[in-house]
Order: sequence, then structure tokens, then C-alpha cells
Amino acid sequence: MLTGYKRDRPKDADFCAMGGFQKAHYNDSMREYSGSLTGEQMFTIMSPMATHINEPIKVAAVFSRGEVRPVWFGWKGRQIRVSETTFTWKTKEGSAAILHFSVTDGQGLYEICYNAETLGWRLMNAEGG
Repeated sequence: MLTGYKRDRPKDADFCAMGGFQKAHYNDSMREYSGSLTGEQMFTIMSPMATHINEPIKVAAVFSRGEVRPVWFGWKGRQIRVSETTFTWKTKEGSAAILHFSVTDGQGLYEICYNAETLGWRLMNAEGG
């Protein structure tokens, strides 16, 4: 099950996943998307114009009340300040929970991931910026 939150999205949206498109539905009362992915499909909300990166990064984040909020991350020798987290979702890699964040600095859109088992962060995709 994927879940996430995004303001100003259409009621139903197609999200690109490896192996095809998946349908997600927006729940007005809960202000979140829900849908399902099967097998080893990796959910991504990045457009086809995104560049796949998959590099380890350093991230400053706030951990509070069971939630994680990225504040900034370092990439290519610069510090990218997160102005908004546009979407979040969880996946699994073996026994490890992976928290995905679609974030923007106002210029680019980035997918960063936190591995709750190794405590490591990775930049998975980037668009613009």
C-alpha cells in the first residue's frame, strides 16, 4: 500500500512505477493518496524527465513524534534547502523500511530516501535544479 500527501493535485492521478502505471485515488477527508503496487515495483512520482542518481547523501532532518522531515541535503558540493516536501511514501528492502520523500527547493524536484535500518540517506532522482 502506498500513501502520501500532496496539495493541489487532481482527485485521481496516474503515478509511474517500474513495469507500468498505477492508479492512485485522492481522499478529500484525509488529504492523502492511496493505491497499491505489486511485487518489486518501485513507486516514483518523478516525471520521465528526471535523472536517476542513486547516490548516498548527507541530510539534515528533524525527527519528531514518529515523523521525519528533511530540512536540507548536500549534493555536488552544494547545500540544497528543502522548501517543501511534496509527497512521502514507504517501501521495503528486505526487512528495512525505506522512507521516500519528494522534496523541492523551489527550483528542482528531488526524490530522497531514508533507510530506517542502516540510517543512511540516498538521492534517487532529480529533475531541474
